[in-house]
Amino acid sequence: MVFASLAFVYTRRLMRREAIPMSDDVGGYQAVLRKLRKDEPMTQAELNLATRIIDYRRHPMAYTVPAAFFTMASAT
Repeated sequence: MVFASLAFVYTRRLMRREAIPMSDDVGGYQAVLRKLRKDEPMTQAELNLATRIIDYRRHPMAYTVPAAFFTMASAT
């Protein structure tokens, strides 16, 4: 129950943040992360999006989402 509550709070925070224009494109996240991994030149907008994605995924509360799924599956 604790992990599910924290996952709910985390996803609500993500939904409330304003979107970067490039993040609305289909496949925008994957394209930017691919460029980052291959060390290709990036525009400032792509760099901002990559920084934001990494910050979202690095946040400790991001781990509550899979933890909620795993603990709910083991409880049933």
